[in-house]
Amino acid sequence: MTRFSLKQSYMETFITEKGSAIKVKGSTIIDHRIQAKLGISLLEYVLIDFAINNLDNQTSSRLLDTKGLYLPQGELELNLEHLVDQNILVLDGHIYKAGKRWNEHFANETDFDCKDPNNPGFWQIMKQRGNKEKGRQAYMNARKVVDKETLHSAAIRYVASKDDPAFIMHVSTYCNPKYRHWEDQIINPTKHGKQDTAGKINELAREIVSRRQDSKDDDF
Repeated sequence: MTRFSLKQSYMETFITEKGSAIKVKGSTIIDHRIQAKLGISLLEYVLIDFAINNLDNQTSSRLLDTKGLYLPQGELELNLEHLVDQNILVLDGHIYKAGKRWNEHFANETDFDCKDPNNPGFWQIMKQRGNKEKGRQAYMNARKVVDKETLHSAAIRYVASKDDPAFIMHVSTYCNPKYRHWEDQIINPTKHGKQDTAGKINELAREIVSRRQDSKDDDF
């Protein structure tokens, strides 16, 4: 099966077809973590992005317009079929759509970081506490052992028990799979969602211990 690769003729063909005034209408933002996990090349990532964002026009001319890349239609389809073989894309009739392996990664990304107030991501639920990238990595690991509903519901109850965001754990601490903080009993919540002073001190002490242990862990 033909694999997507760079060719000197790409730019030559581009200039020939489009003339000297080349205008590419589009871009690709690449998440290198996901690229590495899927084991795909940068160019394959671009093709996936092209396919799922151009469901109504998956042609070589559209690829040229949106990505500045040229492939004959037959070669384009061969490369998309290769991604289907990896379950990264699926073929629905004559349309290539995102497959299970692709959706698995991006579903979790949206679950972690989503600014929609009606469906906030975990990062927003936890008041964006701590280092975001460490929090993201810990969240992805936590999702391997706990489902979204359980994790998010526990976090909502936990945050509601704090009257001061300073006493909310860092996301990387809360999501550490070793300690499963989502199973913790809420300490001294009141009907107004406040803790007494002793409860705050105990909670802060527990978080300090957890953070120190986190710094020694290299598993996430």
